[in-house]
Amino acid sequence: MLPTVKFKTMWNYNAIDKTPTVAQVKAIIDYMENDQEIKYNFGMMMGMERPKPNKIKLDLNDAGFGIIYEIIFNDDGNIKEFKEISRWMS
Repeated sequence: MLPTVKFKTMWNYNAIDKTPTVAQVKAIIDYMENDQEIKYNFGMMMGMERPKPNKIKLDLNDAGFGIIYEIIFNDDGNIKEFKEISRWMS
């Protein structure tokens, strides 16, 4: 007789809910590549947080400096607003 094995799946729904979707990340990169006013430094590291389903906080940073942007999406998944909200130095 084979032993019975029970699997228990555990999810961190809070972390999943705060993670940007692939479509959102692609829209952000496309927006940054096509922006004629600001030339973004793609050599910087990127941190993202999604406090709401249609809002992302993007932190572009290197070792001692960073810029935080707020990105708001419309219902179609397109970027409605992309603005700098702060800068920081360490």
